[in-house]
Amino acid sequence: MNNNYKHTLFILDDSGSMTGLVDDAIGGFNQFLEEQKAYSEESGIKIVLDTILFGSPGSQRYIHRNMDVREIPKLTRHEYNAGSGATALLDAIGSGMMDLGNTLRKLGEDERPVEVNVQIFTDGMENASREFSHTKVTQMIEEQQSKYNWNIVFMASDLGATDMARRMHIKNIAHAEKSGYGMRSVFDSSSKYMMMKMEEKEKMAYEKLYNERLNYMKMKGGKDPSAGDSGADGSGKGSSGRDSAGKGSSGKGSSDASGTEGSQENSQS
Repeated sequence: MNNNYKHTLFILDDSGSMTGLVDDAIGGFNQFLEEQKAYSEESGIKIVLDTILFGSPGSQRYIHRNMDVREIPKLTRHEYNAGSGATALLDAIGSGMMDLGNTLRKLGEDERPVEVNVQIFTDGMENASREFSHTKVTQMIEEQQSKYNWNIVFMASDLGATDMARRMHIKNIAHAEKSGYGMRSVFDSSSKYMMMKMEEKEKMAYEKLYNERLNYMKMKGGKDPSAGDSGADGSGKGSSGRDSAGKGSSGKGSSDASGTEGSQENSQS
């Protein structure tokens, strides 16, 4: 495997219920990009990013696919505008993980990433998937976590959705506050987690990390950024305040992170 290559899949809710948090999602995502770019430059590790936006069935789309994070431009309302209706969450997770597994399967043994991170955020419950069932997605998640050591994180501002994630046996789960601070903390905690060493991830209770970042923002930022300047210009700063990007180093997983088996077959429900 390639110790200087990490691959991240970000699956982000773009449904209509996110309308009031669009600016915070954009600002938070752009801050995430800046931190990951800086981390890549400082560590010499190539960070490759796939980003899927999802909502109603058939509306999911990649805004980044197999892109070096250093080459990704700032997110704007042109790409992210919460313009979709329903929440086809299982379809987004299933298709995203299957696509990534197929991509990594084509790489040679020494080309595959030392680490794969899958970050999922939704503000609501699954209610519209047509292609992937709960059972099929659970099987995919279990295999990628146990056999290929993928780091899968699920954050949701709906308690029903976090309960669903537990039933899918996702190891890293956090209930995300539905506010400007909460939305920004989704990206902030994701960035900090991705820069941790593998052994630190294995000991980490993800919800603790998320709440630490949320409390930090509230302490530093004053009013909720969703009520005022939220950094929608792409700066990611808003009124929530930021500390400097954390520094981590490449962790070496105990098994190949490519996920080359199991998730490649037809996964329709």
